[in-house]
Amino acid sequence: MDKIAPGDLSRLEKVTNIQKALSEARKATADTRKAISDARLARTQLRTTRTQAWSALLVPLVSVITVLVTTVIQTQQLNESRRQTEAARIAAQEAGEDARWNALVGSIKNPDDFRTDTTLLARLRAFTESPRYRQPAVDIAKRAISEASTATLFRDLFDVAFPKVESPSIHSIAEISRRVGERHTAVQTQCEADSAGFEIPEAARLSYGFLCSNNVTDAKLAEIVRSTAIQEEFKKKRQLVSELYGISSFLGEKVPEYLRNRDKFSDTSSVNFSRAYIRNASFDSINFAGIDLSNVYIASSSLTGAKLVPVWREVPGLLTANWWDAETIDQDLLIELTRRTYPNWLPNLGYKDNYSIDRSAYYSRIAALCTSKRPQCQPKCLRIADDPPPTDPECKAPIVRTGADGQPKQEK
Repeated sequence: MDKIAPGDLSRLEKVTNIQKALSEARKATADTRKAISDARLARTQLRTTRTQAWSALLVPLVSVITVLVTTVIQTQQLNESRRQTEAARIAAQEAGEDARWNALVGSIKNPDDFRTDTTLLARLRAFTESPRYRQPAVDIAKRAISEASTATLFRDLFDVAFPKVESPSIHSIAEISRRVGERHTAVQTQCEADSAGFEIPEAARLSYGFLCSNNVTDAKLAEIVRSTAIQEEFKKKRQLVSELYGISSFLGEKVPEYLRNRDKFSDTSSVNFSRAYIRNASFDSINFAGIDLSNVYIASSSLTGAKLVPVWREVPGLLTANWWDAETIDQDLLIELTRRTYPNWLPNLGYKDNYSIDRSAYYSRIAALCTSKRPQCQPKCLRIADDPPPTDPECKAPIVRTGADGQPKQEK
């Protein structure tokens, strides 16, 4: 403005216009800045409003999540506390069980302890429900059972050792039966040896065990044996023989049940019943294929309808068993049995359920069983009751054991 000459209105006007334009520009700039500021404020307010809206929605959700997380944490803590408590309880229970087991095992020195300590059996039976000691308890019962001194104790231990009928158990039962048979043979053999030198009644001599036989009463024993001390020794053996009779009769109840279970599951595995002693058994319709009956003793038992084709190296002692009523029979065994255990060969020993058979029926049964048509099956070669031994050479011919092919067997 200072450079504009006086009177130069055109320049003055230009300057004025420029100033005016600048003023307007500054105003426009200010307005623009205000608009931008307002826009920014609006956006901020919008975000704030939106945040407030979302917050209003999220607060309950966050609260729920917080409650859930807190609940989960508390549940985990509670479960862990319970787990620790349960672990401590189980540890204490197992420690107590260990102590009771060790005390039980320490109490058992020999099988007779079960008879003298009446608590042992109950304590042993308590472990049959234990996951940790059930099998060891069963093993102890199996080891003790064959040495049981009374039939009652034998039954109780049997229930612990074999709580249910299972086909595999037949092998253990066969082993126990064999041990019982060996005990029975040993005590009777000892009784017969101890009876030497005494005047034995004829009826007693026809029975195993002589003065231990139940055909000799205590009164008769006192007449024969004058020494009181020796009488007492015989009475102890006689008591043991009586208990072994009871044990063998109990086996007579159980063994057929397990053999039938074996047939039910088509178990063809070999089972060794050799030297076992079994009484009062119903072996009706049982298949003895694969069963080793070498030198077994079966008394007062029924074999009606049985498949009597067992394994045998020594002749089974079917003492008073109606083997002639079997469905089928090993042909070599048939001849052996006709010579050894024919009907009523021991007149003082009866058959199961008062069974009896007459001569003609016996001859008919042998004819039906003797599929090999051997001469020894003829009536002239057969004995019954007190018949004398046959004298015909055909009847006394030695038995040559043959196989399925008819050729002589090579015994191992």
